[in-house]
Amino acid sequence: MSSLKSLVVILSWFTLGSAALAAPIASSIIACTSKTTGAVRIVSAVTVCTSSELPVMWSVTGPVGPTGAQGSTGAAGVAGPQGQAGPAGVPGPAGTTGATGATGQRGAVGPAGPAGPTGATGAVPDNFLLLDSLVINGADIGFPLYFSPQAATGNGGNRAATLNNGNVMIVPFACTASQLVVEAVLPDTKDARGPHPVAPATGTIEVYTGATGSAPTTPTALKCTTGTLAFVDGATASCSNTADTVRLNPGDTLSLQLTETGASGDGDAQFGYTLVFYAVHFKCE
Repeated sequence: MSSLKSLVVILSWFTLGSAALAAPIASSIIACTSKTTGAVRIVSAVTVCTSSELPVMWSVTGPVGPTGAQGSTGAAGVAGPQGQAGPAGVPGPAGTTGATGATGQRGAVGPAGPAGPTGATGAVPDNFLLLDSLVINGADIGFPLYFSPQAATGNGGNRAATLNNGNVMIVPFACTASQLVVEAVLPDTKDARGPHPVAPATGTIEVYTGATGSAPTTPTALKCTTGTLAFVDGATASCSNTADTVRLNPGDTLSLQLTETGASGDGDAQFGYTLVFYAVHFKCE
């Protein structure tokens, strides 16, 4: 009976009176207990206990227990699918200019470009001389001979360049002499009297200059030597010098020196030497 009394005492805390509960409480247990025996019967929330019973109710959920210990970390879940790319962000501000990089290696030389068009013909200078002369080796063997660059007809020349013997010209204005061209011609090797002596093998024409009032005794770089002249009628040989130049001043003196090599034969009383004609051309501008 002591146990029953104890139950009655506990339940008495939940006694609500002899009437039925005002409304069902889903989280509570409703019962009617006998006032004499303490018997308990579970009833619904709408049941009315008898006059010999007391209605009681207690909570289904007990008091909150203490917090449990931290559980162990669960296994990593499967990676979810790749999400869609988000929209482009707003451009950030421009960064500061970086330091200049090291100079790269020199590239290979490219192929040569096509040739450009021919340029226009340059103007002819106001001061311009074309010097053409025809000189003959004369009747002397083995001696240099001097001729005027303005000799229009053949002459025998002189062994010395002097101001009074006609083999010197005066330069009229400042110019540069260049482009020396020489053509040697052996007209014939005999005449009615018989064969001529053997002709020279080569001839050298060289430009000589002198200061104002002086004989042209200074050799220059403007010279050339013909090829070998064959000893046949009408034989020719030539040479040219387009690389060297000579600067001349007004009043300078000018002469051509002819030197022949390889000559042989004595000739006769009239022709001590086989005649060779030299056509000489150069310009001064």
